[in-house]
Formats: sequence, C-alpha cells, structure tokens
Amino acid sequence: QLASLGNFTQRLNGIQIGILYNFSNRKMRGLQLGLFNVVDGAVTGLQLLGIMNYSRLDLIGAQLGIFNFASDELNGAQIGVINYTEDDLVGGQIGFGNLTEDSVKGFQIGAINLSGEDTNGLQLGIFNYNKWDLDGIQIGMANINNDDMNGFFQLGVLFNYNEDNVNGFQFSLLNINGKTTYGLQVGMIANISNKRKVSGAETVGVQIGLLSYASRMAGVQIGLNNYAYNMSGVPIGLIN
Repeated sequence: QLASLGNFTQRLNGIQIGILYNFSNRKMRGLQLGLFNVVDGAVTGLQLLGIMNYSRLDLIGAQLGIFNFASDELNGAQIGVINYTEDDLVGGQIGFGNLTEDSVKGFQIGAINLSGEDTNGLQLGIFNYNKWDLDGIQIGMANINNDDMNGFFQLGVLFNYNEDNVNGFQFSLLNINGKTTYGLQVGMIANISNKRKVSGAETVGVQIGLLSYASRMAGVQIGLNNYAYNMSGVPIGLIN
C-alpha cells in the first residue's frame, strides 16, 4: 500500500508506506514506513521512521522512531528517544529512555535504563535500575539493583547500590550492599556491606576505599578507616 496520507488494512502481509499513518487492525508481517505506524496485533517485521511505532501484541523485528511501544514481548530491537516494552525484552533497546516492564535478556543503552524484573545482559547509561536479580552488568553514573547480583559487576561513577546479596564486584565512589557480599568492593570514598544488619549476613572478599564498613568481615579491608563488628581477616589502614 502506497499513499500520500495514510493506509489502513485488516491484516498486512507486505508493505505500507504512508506520509502520515499506517494502520493494521490485526497482525502485520512486513514493513510499515510512516510518521505513525500502528498494529493492533502482533508484528513480524519492521516499523520505521515514525514519530510513534506501536505494536499491541508480540513484536519480532524492530522499531525505529521517536517513540517506540511494544505492548507484549519484544524479540528484536527498539531504537528511538523513548523505548517501552510491556513484557520481556529479548534483544536490545537504544535510546534516551528505555523501559522494560518485565525481564531484559539482552541490553539497554541510553541515558535512563529501567528493568521491571531480572536483567540478563547489559545496562549502559547515566542511570540504571533493575528491580529483581541482576545476572549481568550495569555501567553508569549511578546503578541500582533491587535484588541479588549474581556473578557480574556494577561499574559506577557516583554510586552503586545493591539491595540484597552481591556475588561479584562493585566499583565506584560509593558502594552500598544490603546483605552479604562475596567478592570485591572498590570505592574511592566508601564501601558499605550489610547496611541493613541482617542476621547471618557477611562480607567474604576484599573492600578497598577511604572508608570500609562490614558487620561481619572474612577477608581484607584496605583503607584509611576500616570498620567491622566481627572480623576474621586482615584490616590494613590508619584506623581499624
């Protein structure tokens, strides 16, 4: 379908090119090229160059535009200013703001990256937030993980925050972990492990920074001021 204004069809197996809009009332297999591309069903293909690209059901393919919305699972990519996926993201989002309501299995690259469940992959931006387990990497000015971090790392400029257990590495000016740390914290200003004082939680590994705090420490603390309520290891600093 080729139109100067817009195109409408019940189902699309092919191409729609409209200056203003392209609309498919059910599923789409193919290509939509226009300012507003809308599919009230599943998409297998591409939605390109839109002010808004929208898919109501699963999207297998890519959306390229200013605002990209997938109201179900995305298997592919979104590239734009604002990218939103309501279900799982299996692939990537690149934009100023990236939001996935469920799990990220791939990557988010942008100024603000938000994952509503687990992240299995990469968040790269100014501010990164993951709600559940982080089985991957966060790199940014500020990184927040609201559950466990498993086997990977957070690399931040200002701070890294992890709510539960860390099995990996934190590097930043300030590193904060809520429960047990198994690994390494390197903070130019401070490292805090088990800030919530959870019974049985401990730090097993190394803390390096001006100030290091752990309620129970089994390992090494290196800094000007090292504090551990219970120490099984070696503190190296000016004040221990």
